[in-house]
This record gives sequence, structure tokens and C-alpha cells, in this order.
Amino acid sequence: MKTLVVATLKGGVGKTSVLSNIAGAMAVAGKRVLVMDMDAQSNLTIGMGVDVMDANCKTAVDLFEKEGEVSAESLIIRTKHQNIDIVPASIFLVSTELKIAPLSGREMILKNWIKDNYDWLASHYDYVMMDTNPSFNIVNQNAFIAADSILLISDVGLNSYEGAQQFSALWRDIRRRLRLEENIRALIINNYDKRIKLSSEYIEYLQSRPDFASLLVLPAIPYNVKVKESEMDNTPLALFSPNSPPAKAYKVIIEVLIERGVL
Repeated sequence: MKTLVVATLKGGVGKTSVLSNIAGAMAVAGKRVLVMDMDAQSNLTIGMGVDVMDANCKTAVDLFEKEGEVSAESLIIRTKHQNIDIVPASIFLVSTELKIAPLSGREMILKNWIKDNYDWLASHYDYVMMDTNPSFNIVNQNAFIAADSILLISDVGLNSYEGAQQFSALWRDIRRRLRLEENIRALIINNYDKRIKLSSEYIEYLQSRPDFASLLVLPAIPYNVKVKESEMDNTPLALFSPNSPPAKAYKVIIEVLIERGVL
């Protein structure tokens, strides 16, 4: 079982979309995927068609606030998509941050939960994929520490580059203090529009940067209306429009991630 997380420090680049579509493509390929929503906005949860207002629905809040008391089996919800299950999020993750802040070892709660439930999780899933918001809050740090691989997500633009660069620098400082190995394994470009000259220039710029050239995964995911349509339908591209340009790009990206040992 491999664990990965999508991240950056700029909002609006499509982290949730990328995670959902990678998960969908792997599920279509017959792999069993658990997605975990670590964002209080719950976009991944909503995108998977889960209603957290259901009184019987546990969320990531329970994982963090009832440390050691919540089993994987009781926390996980089946989605409407074959081979994809979810640990949903809720807006109450905001208050969870305040509740766990005073705890010693608070950054290790998620890693310990995975460790405690590893045998069950590994017998049910090939991948655990975690979504985060653009910050270094405590919940996100839990995800970054628990993940085998961090996938940085960027769209085209200087602000996106700065977001990825700042994340990389901050994470370097944190993992050094915690004596963790480097786990940033990829940089994926989303919403690429070949009609705009800046798009190709941005790729060339990343390829010239020693800090990102080796992380860059190509092709970039093209801007396409099918992405938005699939999101409106709460269905990953691999199921909604498997022959669309972005779906084809994801197939190649996944091949690269497999070669790198991320998937």
C-alpha cells in the first residue's frame, strides 16, 4: 500500500481535481483506492457525492479528535464509484485544529492511525490518497508526514511557482527538524492552455530550475471543459470522459508516477 498527498501553498490550482482524477484512473485500472479529505472545505468529499450531514457519517474530525479510538473500518465510507472509498471531511476540521494544537506529538496523529490500522488498510487498498488545503496547518502537516510521496500541483503562473517553491522550502525546514526523508516526488502542471504563449514559457522555466526540473511530470494537464463537466457530475474523468485530452494526459502522468515509484 502506498500513500500520497497533493499539496502547494496557492489556492485554486486544482489539487482536488488532480487527486480525484488520479484516483479515478487507478480505480478504473482495477486498483483499490482510499481517498482522505483533509480540507475543511470538503471539496473532495462533495466531489465524491458524500453527504457529511448524515448523522451516521464519521469524518476526519473523529480521526483527529478521538485519537486511537476510531478504526479504519468504522471511519471509511463507500463512494458511488467502484474501487474508491473515502474518509470524508467536514467544516468542523477548523475547530479540530484548535483542539489538537496543545497535544504533544500532534503532527503524528494521522501517521499513527495508519500504522495502527495498517494491516486492515493494506488488505483493502492499494493506495491511500490525501487532499489538503494550501497551508501548513496541523492537519496538513499530519498528511505530509504520513505520506510516502508529496505531489506538488501548479497551474501556469508566477504565483503558482511561488506557492510550490515556498512549500518546498518550508517543508524542507520541517522535515529536517523532524529527521524525515525527502518525500516531494513530483510537480504536476494543471490547466495548461497551449494557445497561450505563457504556458509553454512556464514549462521551459520549470525545466531550467534545478529545484523543480527533476520533479516535473509531463505532459501538463490541458485546460478542457470536460474537467468542469466531470466535476459537476461528481465523476472522475476516467469514468466521465475517458477519451478526452485531459483524461489521456492523466494516463501518461500515471505512467510516469509508476516509474518513479509513487504509484
